[in-house]
Amino acid sequence: MTIRIPHTLSDGVGRSPEGAASLATLADRISVASARWEIEVAGLFVDEASCSWVAPCRQSNGAPSVLKISFLSPESFHEIHGLAFWDPTLQCD
Repeated sequence: MTIRIPHTLSDGVGRSPEGAASLATLADRISVASARWEIEVAGLFVDEASCSWVAPCRQSNGAPSVLKISFLSPESFHEIHGLAFWDPTLQCD
């Protein structure tokens, strides 16, 4: 799978060795998530992302969805709890 990594993401996350290693595995992470949740990725939402990769998707039943791959940062530690608060049906890992 060929993915586009926004320059702001590579400039932000990619500054550290850990972040660069995470970016190197991003395509694999997207592929695993796509297969697990039976979604088809359809591009990027924004080119200005600095802490996560976010893309519109389509579920196997045709319903729209979103795939968000976050990278470790203080801002992301509790983000999953906030997302689950707004949508308790959310599938998160």
